[in-house]
Amino acid sequence: ATNTAFVSTLNDVADGNTQSPAHLLIGPGADGQISLREAITAANNRAGADTITFTTSGTIALLAGLPTLRDTAGGTTINGGGVVTLDGTALGGTLSGILITSADNLLNGLNLVNFPGNGIDISGVNATGNGVVGCLVGTNGTSVLANDGHGIEIRNGASDNIIGGATSAERNVVSGNTG
Repeated sequence: ATNTAFVSTLNDVADGNTQSPAHLLIGPGADGQISLREAITAANNRAGADTITFTTSGTIALLAGLPTLRDTAGGTTINGGGVVTLDGTALGGTLSGILITSADNLLNGLNLVNFPGNGIDISGVNATGNGVVGCLVGTNGTSVLANDGHGIEIRNGASDNIIGGATSAERNVVSGNTG
C-alpha cells in the first residue's frame, strides 16, 4: 500500500475515503480530486510515515482549520514545492495554518498567509524532531500577508525541532506576522 497522497485540487473539500493515503487514491470522492484536508486526514489515519505532495499549484483558500498533524507512529512530510499557498483569510478565532502535535513531521516549500493565529504552531511534549524548511510565512515573497499570531511558534514543551537549515533551499522567510 502506498503512503503517499497526491493533492490534485485547490478546493477545500472532504468527500474522499480517508482511511489511508492508499484508500484515498482509490476513492477520492465525488469530485474525483484529493484535497490537502483529505490528505492530512488520511495520513493521520494510517500509522507510520506518510508523504503529501501536490500535482497542482496555486492558493488553497481554507474554509475551516486544517486537521492537526498528530500521527504518533510516524511523521508526515508535506512538500508544497514552493508553489502552494495556504490562505486563512476566511477563518475566524485564533486558528493556525498548520498545527503539529506529533514527532518527525516535515513542512517543505509551503506558503502560509493571512491566518488569524500562527502560521505554523508546533505544540506539546510529543512534538519533537519536526522540521520547517523552504517556507514563506506571513509573506508571498514580495508582499506582507501577515498571520495575526507568530509566524512559527514552538511551545508547550515541544523540543528538538529544526526551523530552516544551512542551504538556501532550506531557509524560511518569516516576515510581517503580528504575534
